[in-house]
Amino acid sequence: ELTADEALQLCDDLARLGLKRITLSGGEALMRSDWPQITRRLVDRGVNVNLITNGWLVDEAVIKQAKTLGLSNMAVSLDGLEETHDEIRQPGTFAKAMNALDVMRRMEFPYGVITTVMKKNINQLPDLENLLLSKDVKRWQLQLGMPMGNLNKRPDWVVDPPEIELVFDFL
Repeated sequence: ELTADEALQLCDDLARLGLKRITLSGGEALMRSDWPQITRRLVDRGVNVNLITNGWLVDEAVIKQAKTLGLSNMAVSLDGLEETHDEIRQPGTFAKAMNALDVMRRMEFPYGVITTVMKKNINQLPDLENLLLSKDVKRWQLQLGMPMGNLNKRPDWVVDPPEIELVFDFL
């Protein structure tokens, strides 16, 4: 929602306040045409910057640019195996996420995965773990989906308190 100038001013303000680390996320952070300028501004001011992506726009050119800018790493949102992930997000997004992981691995750019745990995917965690191991993923963040944002419209997907024990058992 910020203009490019407002975003760059915010970068300066955050650096002046002593911010050490920030995550650029969205929606989809790579959809901002000024993401490189924002990243560069923060990095030049001593802020460690990482980015969360759905993988849709990740290709070799983006990763090359991310390396040049000093982006510390990227995390790909992956909310289940192919059918589940595509149902939650949109058809074709699983393939894009897998491609993003492959590109980052091939280009030796630090990457990880973030999974929002919900009823739709809670029983897929072991299979998802195996998939991520096959992609050489070293960092996997699990977060419980809360009834806000898109999940506010799908309360039937939110994990019930007793089901949280399944996540603890898996961990």
